[in-house]
Amino acid sequence: MTSISTRLPSHRPVVFLVPAIVILKVTGLPTDMTRSTPKRQIQLVRQLQIKALDQLVSWKEEDHPELKQGAANYVRKLRREYDQRFMKAHAHTAQICD
Repeated sequence: MTSISTRLPSHRPVVFLVPAIVILKVTGLPTDMTRSTPKRQIQLVRQLQIKALDQLVSWKEEDHPELKQGAANYVRKLRREYDQRFMKAHAHTAQICD
């Protein structure tokens, strides 16, 4: 049995016991992995992780045009802008100290 834990609004944990065979059928993994040897369990976990990663939406370049020139250039630009804002905001303190 595999347990699935969640929290309800009452903040009490709720645990559902789900047979491994059900998880295998729902995920589409081969059902011959139901034997619970440690090696098979490791294979099952690895296949579940790979399947979950495959279902993730990948990062799209067109969604981040600011990184077109590379992340390092973008970070340098952000730092330069921060430094300019800092100097502008604290210009009066430099005059006081002189």
